[in-house]
Amino acid sequence: MLKYLVIENKDILKEESNKIVKFRVKLLILIKKAKNILDTITDGDIFRYFIRSKSKNQLILRISIN
Repeated sequence: MLKYLVIENKDILKEESNKIVKFRVKLLILIKKAKNILDTITDGDIFRYFIRSKSKNQLILRISIN
């Protein structure tokens, strides 16, 4: 079963990556405040972003547009 977590586009990457590990989530669903879906981000997307040595204090929205 695929687990997912709904997050807002203003959330910080470091906080969300901790949730991925804690809850063993494979998919993040990125929404706007109005609950419109903007994008989906996988755990692999986040960890590849970390490998490229980017800042962990970025907004989660920055990953979805890279």
